[in-house]
Amino acid sequence: MSQQNTLGRVKELWRFPIKSMQGERLESADFDIEGLRGDRAFALLDIETDKIVTAKSLKRFPDIFSYSAQFSEEPVPGSPLPAVHVELPGGGRVSTLAENFDEVLSGSLGQAVRLIRVGERDDIPYHDACPVSVLTESTLARLRELQPGSDFDVRRFRMNVIVESSEPGFPENDWVGLAMNVGAAVRLQLIRPNARCVMTTLAQDELPLDKEIFAAMVRHNRLEMENTRRYPCAGVYARVTTGGRVARGDSLSA
Repeated sequence: MSQQNTLGRVKELWRFPIKSMQGERLESADFDIEGLRGDRAFALLDIETDKIVTAKSLKRFPDIFSYSAQFSEEPVPGSPLPAVHVELPGGGRVSTLAENFDEVLSGSLGQAVRLIRVGERDDIPYHDACPVSVLTESTLARLRELQPGSDFDVRRFRMNVIVESSEPGFPENDWVGLAMNVGAAVRLQLIRPNARCVMTTLAQDELPLDKEIFAAMVRHNRLEMENTRRYPCAGVYARVTTGGRVARGDSLSA
C-alpha cells in the first residue's frame, strides 16, 4: 500500500445555499457526487435577461452580497432539502417556502427575479467549474505578504473547504491531478486551478471594495490552463468520487 502524504487539516467548511448570496460556516457537512450537500442548491433567475443573478452583474444587482442565506435545518442525505432563510439587507427575513418569496426578493432587489433549483434549467450552471472548491490558508498568507495593504479575508473567495497547511506559498498549484482523502470517508479528485474574477474585490459586510485583491493574483499567481491562456488563480476545484461526512479538524492526504 502506498504511503499517504498529509496535506493539511480542514480549518473551515462553507456552504452557500443560494448562488451569489453570503453563506454559512459549518462544523461538519455531507459530501456526495454533487458536492457539499446544499451548496449552490438554489439560484435567482433574472426575469428580464433570463440569466442567473450573480455578483458580477453589478449594474443590475449591486447589493446581492448584502443578502445572506442559511438552511433552516441541516440537509439530510436522501431527504428533500429543507427551507432556506434569506436575511434581507434592510432587516427582515423570508423563507424560500413562502408563497411571496419571489415577490419579496424582487421588491428588495429592484429587479424581477424567480427562485430556481439545481437541475431546473439544464442550460444554467450553478457551479463555476466543479462542485467543490478548496483553498489553503497558506495561499491567503502568501497573498497578504505580497499585498499587505489588502485584507485577503476568506469570505472574499467563497470556497467550500479551507485548509490549514504547513506548506508555504501556493500549495494548491501542485495539487491538481491528485486524489485527496478528506477525513475517514470522503475522496476528492482535484481537477484544475481555481481561476479568479472581480468578485473577490467586491465589498461585503465590513470588507471594502478592493481592486488590489484581484490585481495581486494577476501579478503573482497566473497559471496556464487547458487552453494555454494564463489566469490569476487561488485554490483548486475538485469533484467528489466517494461521498461521506467531513468535519472541521479532519485530515487531508493524497
